Amino acid sequence: MTIKGASNLHQKFYDALEKEDFDALEKLLDKHGEEVIEQFKSWTTLPESIRGDDEATTRYGESLVAIAQLFAHAGVPALMEQLAGPDEENRIVQWNQAIGQAQLLSEMGQYAESTAQLKVILADLQGARGGIVADLRAKLLGSLGQNAMRLGDYAVAVSYSQQALEVCRESGDEAGQFAYYDNLMVVQAIRALHEEPDRGRRLADVRRLVSRAQDAADGGRYKASLEEVSRVLAMIESAGEDQLLHALVPKVLGLMGFNEHKLGMSEEALDHTEAALELSRELGDVEGIRIYSANVAILDAG
Repeated sequence: MTIKGASNLHQKFYDALEKEDFDALEKLLDKHGEEVIEQFKSWTTLPESIRGDDEATTRYGESLVAIAQLFAHAGVPALMEQLAGPDEENRIVQWNQAIGQAQLLSEMGQYAESTAQLKVILADLQGARGGIVADLRAKLLGSLGQNAMRLGDYAVAVSYSQQALEVCRESGDEAGQFAYYDNLMVVQAIRALHEEPDRGRRLADVRRLVSRAQDAADGGRYKASLEEVSRVLAMIESAGEDQLLHALVPKVLGLMGFNEHKLGMSEEALDHTEAALELSRELGDVEGIRIYSANVAILDAG
């Protein structure tokens, strides 16, 4: 994403952060870290060219926070202090520190205490806006879901996980969508095992068979894998309208398409991969969309 009004160095750091290119970030810190520290104060003055442009101003501000956080993680808190004063005056820093403390409580098995602290932070976030805040809100909701699951409150765990996913969808955070979609599927499966044992066992059996089919494909046994996923698809269809099983269908169809491609069944491979992509879009499965979009493009080209 281009940050209007940013210097070349500012843009380079933000590009690497946005791509999560840790190798590039390490090189940039080594080569240009001192330059950023020297120039950052001037960056905090909003460029004339974007004044009055709310969207550009928001992006510019968020890019500064992201860069300042990078340096803070590297042991240089001065940039963050320039943005909002020392840690005790910086709400974002305070929230991050409080979340870290709550997560430590969770790691120590003090789930109720962790949950109480996370709820206080979540309430404090009310009314705050911006990409950093959305990221924090999703993190809080996800952590609350994990605590609820460990406390055996599975309905609450599902609710928090769904909220975390929705926050990421609203903010356009694809990495968060992938993480919380996957997390939601796991939490729902665990809930099913405890509250609906028969359904939970059926889901576990189907997941096991999909994993076995994937192993067969990874081992080059494409025909055996295709036969396995065909049986799995029949099992899912015979189970009726089960949303948890239905969520596995893109993976099944995608694996069918992969095996068919390897076996020279080009038309069938494209049909099943396109179906996997369409269903991934319906489910909001960003990882499925990414994988099957690429696979469809390869099949179309071939």
